[in-house]
Amino acid sequence: MIDLTNFKPKVFGFFGKILSLNPFPLSFTVKLLSSKYDSKIIRSNYLPKVSFSGSYNQNRNVDEDRSDYTYNYGLNLSLPIDHRANRKIESTKLNILLSKLEYKKNIIAERNFFKNKINKINTIAKKIENKNKNIKSYEKVYEMTKSLFENTLKTENDVTTSLNRVKTSVLELDILKIEQQINIYDLYKKLIK
Repeated sequence: MIDLTNFKPKVFGFFGKILSLNPFPLSFTVKLLSSKYDSKIIRSNYLPKVSFSGSYNQNRNVDEDRSDYTYNYGLNLSLPIDHRANRKIESTKLNILLSKLEYKKNIIAERNFFKNKINKINTIAKKIENKNKNIKSYEKVYEMTKSLFENTLKTENDVTTSLNRVKTSVLELDILKIEQQINIYDLYKKLIK
């Protein structure tokens, strides 16, 4: 039986990728990171920009045999003024919060999926145990009914009913095993996704 009472994903280094029993789809992580980077880009658009400039010119006058040298230096400061700047910055903050919420919801959904599948697998394993016990007891009942039929204490109908009960229980056991394999396959499929 698989125990998942303390199941928690582990967080490792590079950009906070989630790696554990199930690698969560990285699209959630990428969406969260892109929201954070978008916010930084939008904020940087409204920062003051400082630039330095310089130029050097030489004018040569051939007639007078003289050269003029010109040096230009400059400092430019530009401050973007946009009445929508605050609104844009706040909307990117909201996008980050929404991405975080979606990310957390998806982590919870993934964790719940695994817990539910493992609980189903454990429940089916218990059902298989019980079904095996039932089959053994039905086989004993069938043997007793068969011996009572030979002694003319039971009818042929009773024998076929008890035999059918054994056969249906075996089929139900096979169905449970197939159902268990399907749930294991679902887990495996989710892990390699």
